[in-house]
Amino acid sequence: MALSKPLSTPFLRNENGTVAILFALCLIPLCGCVALAIDFARAYNAGQKLSSALDRAALAGAKLMDVDGSTTTQVVDRATSFFNSQIKILGMPIEAAATLSIAVDWTNSGVTATAELPIKSAFAATIGMPTFNAKKSATVVYKMKKIELALVLDVTGSMSEVPSGDTLTKMESLKTAAKDIVDTMYDLAANDQAIRIALAPYSNAVNTGSYASVAAAGATWSNSCVVERTGSDNATDTAPSASAAFRPYEMPYADVSWTPCPAAQIQPLVGRSQRTTVKTQIDSFTAEGGTAGHIGTAWGWYLVSNKWASVLPTASKPLLPSADVVKNVVIMTDGVFNMSYINGPSTASSANESESYNQFKDLCDNMKTDKVNVYTIGFGLGSSGGRAESELKNCATSHANFFSAANSTDLQNAFKAIADRISQLRISK
Repeated sequence: MALSKPLSTPFLRNENGTVAILFALCLIPLCGCVALAIDFARAYNAGQKLSSALDRAALAGAKLMDVDGSTTTQVVDRATSFFNSQIKILGMPIEAAATLSIAVDWTNSGVTATAELPIKSAFAATIGMPTFNAKKSATVVYKMKKIELALVLDVTGSMSEVPSGDTLTKMESLKTAAKDIVDTMYDLAANDQAIRIALAPYSNAVNTGSYASVAAAGATWSNSCVVERTGSDNATDTAPSASAAFRPYEMPYADVSWTPCPAAQIQPLVGRSQRTTVKTQIDSFTAEGGTAGHIGTAWGWYLVSNKWASVLPTASKPLLPSADVVKNVVIMTDGVFNMSYINGPSTASSANESESYNQFKDLCDNMKTDKVNVYTIGFGLGSSGGRAESELKNCATSHANFFSAANSTDLQNAFKAIADRISQLRISK
């Protein structure tokens, strides 16, 4: 008996076109996924831009909080205006106005900006998602730290010299650079107490002006200059008293006939309203005398020390140390310290040099321990300034805070760099 053939035809065996059919069936959901991916990418991009606009708006509002007389309404208006300008600049795909709310926290100096932005979908509407809502929030705390800055400036006789290759005397260069840092810092001040500057010019002594009697515990003498203290308070910022008095700059502590009391007087901390006063005083500096740099350094510290609050006028009282206060001392000199009175009248000997630097080191170490940022500048030291440069580097908070200036341009750049660093320290956000 013959077997029958299996049921088989060319049609049943033909598989051509199967892949095409499967691809066609998959293409619809694949296109849907791509469309959704495009919409989600657009929504994500818009959300990122919204976050950026809110960050900048909150920061703009928070900055205004430190300005004298600012109100909540002004802060809200500033943040709102900044937000509106930012969303235009960022080119956000806005179909309807964003819902914006601004909250102002005066206690913590913060602004919170919240916005919800509807974004029309390009493809997702076909599956019931006509819009995406991007909701973002940004909080910025921008509390400007208080800045106290004492400029300890060399006004010795050698400041009348012209450095090699320069056209200005050292004193002329100092006046320009010092006034520049005064302007730079005061330009950053939101109010009169935000940034305050003090001056401590020095040569063979420090002229304390109207504070002389208090400094010397009621003593009177022929001028208002003082030399360093002796004893346990020599390298501290202890306020003057009968047991911690400064010695008058006259015999037996100093021979005024040899080096007169410098004319330039100290200027306690003052705010931006006294800009002209500070710059006029700098302009009045004259070059005279030797270099008792440790005494100038000490007075720079005193002028930012809260321990001296009882000695200084109300507007000039240094603040208590805190996370919101940045205390800075800039020490500038053009030569080796060569005068000291710890053992009596100075003779500008090598012993005086060692004594001056020993006191300088102790003062610098104690200032830094007291959280004072110390910057130092050696101006036109030349080949003879080896020790001076070494001592200045060691005094600075870090070696990066020491600057060597050979000419007027270098000096201006050094003061500018210091101003930039201090300005960065004033921001807490």
